Amino acid sequence: MKRTMKKLLSVVLTCVMLCTLLTGCVYEDVDTTIHADGSGTIKMMVGVSQELMQNALQDETDGADGVAFVSEEEAETFEIDGTTYYGTTEEASFASVEEFNALFAGFSETGSSVLGMESPLGGVVILEKSGGGLTLSFDNRPQEISFEEPEGFEEFEEEPIPELTEEQIAARTQAFYEAFRGKATGGLSSADLREAAAYLAADSYYDTDEEFADYIAEGLSWMSVEAMNSYIWNALDNARNYSSSPEPLTEEQIAARRAEIEAALNGLAIELTDEEKSFYAEAMSDWYDEYYTDREFAEEMARLRAMDEETLREELSFFDSSYGGSSFDDMDLEALTEGMVLRFTFRFDAPLTQIAGPADGAGIEGGTLTLNLLEMAQEMYRFTTRTDVELAYEHGQSVEVDGVPVDLTCYATRSNGYETNYIRIRELAAALSGTPARFDVGWNKAVEILSGAAYSSDDSGFAMPFSGNRPYRRGSFETRIDGRPVALDAIMLNDEDGGGYTYYKLRDVGEALNFNVRWDAARRTICIETDKPYSPAD
Repeated sequence: MKRTMKKLLSVVLTCVMLCTLLTGCVYEDVDTTIHADGSGTIKMMVGVSQELMQNALQDETDGADGVAFVSEEEAETFEIDGTTYYGTTEEASFASVEEFNALFAGFSETGSSVLGMESPLGGVVILEKSGGGLTLSFDNRPQEISFEEPEGFEEFEEEPIPELTEEQIAARTQAFYEAFRGKATGGLSSADLREAAAYLAADSYYDTDEEFADYIAEGLSWMSVEAMNSYIWNALDNARNYSSSPEPLTEEQIAARRAEIEAALNGLAIELTDEEKSFYAEAMSDWYDEYYTDREFAEEMARLRAMDEETLREELSFFDSSYGGSSFDDMDLEALTEGMVLRFTFRFDAPLTQIAGPADGAGIEGGTLTLNLLEMAQEMYRFTTRTDVELAYEHGQSVEVDGVPVDLTCYATRSNGYETNYIRIRELAAALSGTPARFDVGWNKAVEILSGAAYSSDDSGFAMPFSGNRPYRRGSFETRIDGRPVALDAIMLNDEDGGGYTYYKLRDVGEALNFNVRWDAARRTICIETDKPYSPAD
């Protein structure tokens, strides 16, 4: 198993994070062939669009948080549907189920590390061999992220920070100032540069003067003008916000500052709408709070008025992102993911059956399974080549109680072309509450049904921890009605943690409690009639 393959698999996680920058930017296709003995091959093609690649490389040049997982010179290029991608293709083989699982475990763990997380991400793929076949699980549920302190963290924190002499601080201040003077623009005065330099000099924790000199010579020299200006303004903000704090502003001072901000916004190099002026006035009033002295505030307003159009737009974009924002729920996800391809394909020697999870994002054709990661729900999916698995099918069945539609979770089994519907007894009790067929449900080492009684539980236990088709088993599930043991047809479905859920044949419950159940073929609806006695199906 090649180590580079695990690293490559983690790249897609980083790509997903990058896709928030541009649309249609990521292509990732993992195509795996799995034979009956658990051996097989895996091929991957992963890359980012030419536009995103150049954007990331430019961000690195500017000192921003751009990510280029491979240099432009090292990257392969490939074209898909007219889009050129920078990336790489890789192929590896595995000899067993264990090697396959190790490969995808490396994907999850390494990918989490790439994104700075301390525990594996969701999207975990596991292959199992049982019952004469293979079962593939895809756990797409979000995993809890832990942030435990690494071993030795306390010792690291306790290491003393070297104290600088006044002479060292003065020398470092001058070094920062000289580095700033050659690139600083955007309304920064000489006093601003010295203030930022003094703050950074006092805050620089390099053990030796040689290390500090290397930082000035190599760490700052590559910065663009824009990156240098941002660096200086961040230092100024920190110096002013976290040094000495003046007295809180009075209401009169706050009102006066708001008026001055509004006046400044009326005379800018670009024209703003009334709505934009109101927004920026509110945002700037919050930003230029009591941590700014009157002198500093006046300097900020003068700087704002003097900005050219390009610098001004950059300044306003800061307030857009910091105070306007947009929640994840407000994002146009369709536009965000347009053109992206994130796909797993698994090819088995035998036909597949889906035994857990919804249909979202999962496609089966014979022995080929395709998972579209952008469409899949955060649930557990299972697929198997076994032929001995009895399957209950989640049934989006229309159900009415005395002519009123109700929402009930139905599962159906199929035999000889016929379907048999099964339903959760507590859901049925809640649906029939207040009708002549009402009954209560309890548990006393068996399911206890009390006919004619109002249903006494709440609905908190109704939320199902799974969806989609499920394997089931038949068994002796003890049930009592009014204290008398009864034999009711039932099946047991299990969740991913081993919890069991008993579903009863609806007609059996109707016969035992004497309410009618019939099938309206014209409307394809199950009709429960609580004011009529049970009548066997024709």
